[in-house]
Amino acid sequence: MLVYTARRNPVLRDFISEVFWPAFAAGAEALRIGEAEGFLKRAAVDGRIARPWSEVMRKRIAGDLLSTLADFGLLEDLKRPTKPIRSYSSLRAIRQRAIAQGMPLQSVDAILAEVREGRAEAGDNEDLH
Repeated sequence: MLVYTARRNPVLRDFISEVFWPAFAAGAEALRIGEAEGFLKRAAVDGRIARPWSEVMRKRIAGDLLSTLADFGLLEDLKRPTKPIRSYSSLRAIRQRAIAQGMPLQSVDAILAEVREGRAEAGDNEDLH
């Protein structure tokens, strides 16, 4: 579900690829609301957000980004502005459950090719537009 949700929400997709995965790969213990807010400011400056958001809206969306990652099991679901990143073993267990439930997995190369071809929109059902 995370992949499909990220495909439909470019802000979420970019947050995961630009903030979450680099933090995870670097061994960060948590993501902070300030990191999400900084991402949203950069996204507004480089045109990924059509209209600049107010500070109140940016703070709300920043919290929503972290909560969404917690909902999908990438962060611990704590009700505070800093959310611990789940351990590798926890993320692996989530992956294994998805496989056991029949979720088809793509190779890394296939996923990267899809991202390169239209910012993860490739393969979407054209009838939905």
